[in-house]
Amino acid sequence: MNFREQRKSKIFVLSVIFLTLIGSVLYFVCGKLLYCNMTDSAVRGLYAAAPNQNLARGDYVIVRLPEGIESLHVDAGFRLLKRVRGFPGESYTVDEEYLRTHDDSYRIYHKDGLPQLEAGTYTIPDGTLLLLNDTDDSFDSRYLGAIESSQIDKKVFLLLSYEPFLKLIGRGKI
Repeated sequence: MNFREQRKSKIFVLSVIFLTLIGSVLYFVCGKLLYCNMTDSAVRGLYAAAPNQNLARGDYVIVRLPEGIESLHVDAGFRLLKRVRGFPGESYTVDEEYLRTHDDSYRIYHKDGLPQLEAGTYTIPDGTLLLLNDTDDSFDSRYLGAIESSQIDKKVFLLLSYEPFLKLIGRGKI
């Protein structure tokens, strides 16, 4: 190996060490910053923690699954990617087929193991949010009702969609 190749190798190794140290410091100071979503309930991809954590309608959040849903065979605290669709004081209606907010309808399925909300009109209580994804097959507030704000880890934004790569290898939605 000549001098130029040795120098490139040293720079590469030092760069990796430096980036690892920076990543570790950021993780220690800010917590987890990157999240991967591979489910169909939202765009599959890499999500990053947003610098501004103030929530607005339509924001994506990482939320911990509430306790008491053993039928799903996942641990309480399992992380889900959901969109903010309602705030305290707002109302929503549940009927046999849909959860309806002031501007959208979200299909409800009656499958074994899925909790079901009773039909009626609900007001989102203080300290909770309505979290609903666009896809019909999302496990969200249409089954859980309003979710405690304390269950939310971070507001995130889509950094990199995996969809083009998955389509390229024949595994994406068409």
